[in-house]
Parts: sequence; C-alpha cells; structure tokens
Amino acid sequence: MLFELLLRRKNKLLIEENFENEKEENEKERVAYIASIMKNIEALGYTFSREVVKVLKTFEVEQLKAFYLKLIPALKKQKGADVSYHPMYPNFPQSVMEEKEATLYINAMIHYWSYGKLYPNIRKEERLPLFEETKVTVLSLGTMDEITEIFQQLAGANTSISKQDQEDLSVMFKRIPNIEKYMQEAGVSAGDSQLKVTFTIERTMYDASSFAQS
Repeated sequence: MLFELLLRRKNKLLIEENFENEKEENEKERVAYIASIMKNIEALGYTFSREVVKVLKTFEVEQLKAFYLKLIPALKKQKGADVSYHPMYPNFPQSVMEEKEATLYINAMIHYWSYGKLYPNIRKEERLPLFEETKVTVLSLGTMDEITEIFQQLAGANTSISKQDQEDLSVMFKRIPNIEKYMQEAGVSAGDSQLKVTFTIERTMYDASSFAQS
C-alpha cells in the first residue's frame, strides 16, 4: 500500500487531517492515545514530527487505534524480522498513558522539536514516561505529491531498477488516481522498459490468480 511505500522510502506518513473533528471535545483522551503511540514507537527507534502530531490530534479515538494497528507492523517490517520490540504499553489500546503524563510527554516533545533536547532541569526520575534522549528517526508528514514523484522517478529511470522498485511501481499503478497523467508528465509510456517489467509482473500475478481460482 502507499502508506507503507512512503514510510519505507522517505520515513514519512501518508495521513490527512480529519476536518470534521477539529474540536476540543475529548482532546485530552486523544492526546493520551497519541502520546502512548509515540512512546510505543520510540521502542522501535522512531518518533513523530510536530506536523504529524497536529494531524493526529484531529483523529477520532477509533481512527487513532486503526492508525496504530497499521503503523506498527510497517515499522517492525522496516527494522527486520529479528527486531526486539518491547513497547511501554503492550496492551494498547486497552492500556494507555495517563492524561496528565501524556500532557507532560507532549510538552516535552514540543520543547524537543524546538531545541533538539528535553527540558534541561528535569531529573531522570521525573521524566518517566517522557521521551528518552536516544537517537530516533523522526517520522514526518508525507503527501500524495511525493508518491507521484517517486513513481515518475522510477518509471522514467534510464537504468535497470531493483525488484523492490518494480513491486513499488506495481503498487503505484494500482493506487494512484489518474496514473496516465503522471506517466505523461514523466515522459514515459506503457512501452518504456521499466513499465514493461511492471506490466509483466502484473500479468503474471493475474494469470496465477486466475489459475488458482479455476
């Protein structure tokens, strides 16, 4: 899916604001869920950017749960099959951070985003469960424009591309609306070498599926 593709290639999240939920109702509860997700992905070496948190704050609780269930497998896949994952809240979403702790955590992160470090005068025992000052990868906000740029770069490549690139092209063929427009902008056609490979993959997968159903 496009979500996993952009995450893997650029460490970016393809999410959109929920404009119907830009109200303060249940905001503390939603912040607790967001902080819990952040603390859990910290165990995998990741955190969110300010922009991602801003978008997540517009999500309903159920949307946050669904987002988490999609994100964690994708991050674990990036880290490899042998990754050791010990989240702070293993029973999420049944167990989440306390609202007061969540507020402290988000406030600490605001300071971290601004200055690159946590509040300097907070003692270690007072930080828990705040952000640990270890090296993490910041997941930032992605867009569909970045997906189409990836497509155009791969489709218009003059050299051979990897198997992963071919699989990504296949996904983008299926998922990007008005794909022909971006093919034209990239100056490529279905007869170009990279796209021939992808169409061959698509044809093979279709034939295999048809055979299995017969």
